[in-house]
Amino acid sequence: MKKVEIKKIPNNLRRYRKAIGLKQKEVAEILNLKSAGMISRWEKGICLPSLTNVIKLSGIYSVLVDALFFPLIRMIKRKIIEREEYLRRKHA
Repeated sequence: MKKVEIKKIPNNLRRYRKAIGLKQKEVAEILNLKSAGMISRWEKGICLPSLTNVIKLSGIYSVLVDALFFPLIRMIKRKIIEREEYLRRKHA
């Protein structure tokens, strides 16, 4: 059977957590999560935190939301520009 490759969601969550010296378990406790497993999944790019948790993480790490997800934002902006250019050429 073929193994399906999961696309990872690029982020800087681990980098900022490590920069302030917190463990995943500590961040989970601050966010009132039951376990650090969710933090791990966010950092690995398996899933995204809710908007509320993104804002909380931004506060914990003292960075803008954009900084937490800069690689993802850059990728999304690039795809938007590509789509806009495609539509312009199509309708020209």
